[in-house]
Amino acid sequence: WRIAAKPTLNMTQSSSPPDLIDQFIARYRREFDFYELAGRVVSEQLDARLESSGIRAMVTSRAKNPKRLEVKVRQRNSEHNYAQIDDIYADIVDLAGVRVALYFPAERDEVDKIVKETFRLSEIPKIFTGTSNPTFAKRFSGYWATHYRLQIREDTLPEANKRFSEARVEVQVASVLM
Repeated sequence: WRIAAKPTLNMTQSSSPPDLIDQFIARYRREFDFYELAGRVVSEQLDARLESSGIRAMVTSRAKNPKRLEVKVRQRNSEHNYAQIDDIYADIVDLAGVRVALYFPAERDEVDKIVKETFRLSEIPKIFTGTSNPTFAKRFSGYWATHYRLQIREDTLPEANKRFSEARVEVQVASVLM
């Protein structure tokens, strides 16, 4: 019988800090409720404004799923080579998201006006116009939507919710069929 040598603990392996993306995901998991609630606040404000303007739409919100977020960040890291956690936060713009599904796409201009009046836009909206002009024919003409990156105006929030004015939220406006 041979007695095997005791395994040694590799100190460099067990004491090394988690990689940057792991740190980011761990922090995001702790902040998940903040993004969930920020999306909900935007959703509620927008839904109320649309309803008072007579615009029918389905308005939903969500915080980015941590598992999907990790996949996205790891894919984007090869292109962006993040140096610090703040680089990831600057790059990923949809941690909190709201979707506005319009029953009548012709109301997009009115929704655009409401979004711009209600929130602080952090950049020019991105308009996706599809692959061809929409027609009345029964065929799909590509993705048609407007994406807004915005923040809640602090003066529209009660004192207890002022912190949500710091959250960046992506709002996507498209037709119900999209």
